[in-house]
Amino acid sequence: MVLQTLYNAVLVPCCLYAFIVGGRPERLGGLLTVAASVVSGLVWYRPLEWRAVHWNMFTVDLITFALAAWLALRSDRHWPMWFAGFCLVGVMTHLAVAALPNFKSLAYSLSQGFWAYPAMLSLALGTWQHRRNRQTSTL
Repeated sequence: MVLQTLYNAVLVPCCLYAFIVGGRPERLGGLLTVAASVVSGLVWYRPLEWRAVHWNMFTVDLITFALAAWLALRSDRHWPMWFAGFCLVGVMTHLAVAALPNFKSLAYSLSQGFWAYPAMLSLALGTWQHRRNRQTSTL
């Protein structure tokens, strides 16, 4: 419960900032982040059990990565590349667990939650950079 509260405390301001201040890529990144978070909450059915690959979560992470990669390829910004890269690490964590069945469940659970934070940070920094560039171009 504490981790979910911490996650939401980072998710909401980052995405609101992107929606309010960002351009189209930032708003799409914010929408993708919120959508992936909501869908992850809906498909999660085994709380606190990380002994095997969560294929439903893998699917959400894989689709999120594919959409983030599409955004990175279509955008003229740099932050979506970082965002997609962090999403890819999340996908690869699932595959590592599939390849190594003795993978520690604690490492799996922590690594899954961890990579969302740098992804959201890249969104927030990208939004800040976009705002800064927009302000300096109007001067």
